[in-house]
Amino acid sequence: MALRSIYLDADGVLCDLVGPVVRAHHREDLLAPGGWPKGVYSLEHLLNVTTEELWQPIVDQGAEFWEHLWTYHWAVHLVHYARQCSADVAVLTMPTACPLSHAGKYSWIRKHFQVSPENYVMTPQKWRLAGPGCLLIDDSEANIREWRNKGGLGLLFPQRWNHGTGTYKDVIDELLQLAR
Repeated sequence: MALRSIYLDADGVLCDLVGPVVRAHHREDLLAPGGWPKGVYSLEHLLNVTTEELWQPIVDQGAEFWEHLWTYHWAVHLVHYARQCSADVAVLTMPTACPLSHAGKYSWIRKHFQVSPENYVMTPQKWRLAGPGCLLIDDSEANIREWRNKGGLGLLFPQRWNHGTGTYKDVIDELLQLAR
């Protein structure tokens, strides 16, 4: 099957958002092995805070918080292979309750991946871009489920907060198989 478009999630796939948010709330214990309950995606639930309380320390840091997110070591490899599998590769990310997340995420993406504005999409409704030949690689099981329900292909990127298994290498292998 030819892959018409490949969409890569930023937070949790290309960069670490969870670590800095958890550290901003002084809950580094959650990052230790076994500290994060498998399948718990909601930071609000895990930290026992409201959405406003979750994002306030991030809002206080402004766009710089987003601009300085740590890039996962596999991100460059994932983008490289995605570009080999499709001429149309875009970063697809969701906005947050932090008003400056859009500007900061855009700066981060431009800095690390030289992505042009037309290859960057921010929307809370990722499924709107789904369709035949469109692949989403995301760490959210809900996003993958909605994407598939709209006729797209989805690969769950394994993280401690979802039920995915394997490593980034397995995701790249699946990507290459889908592109054949």
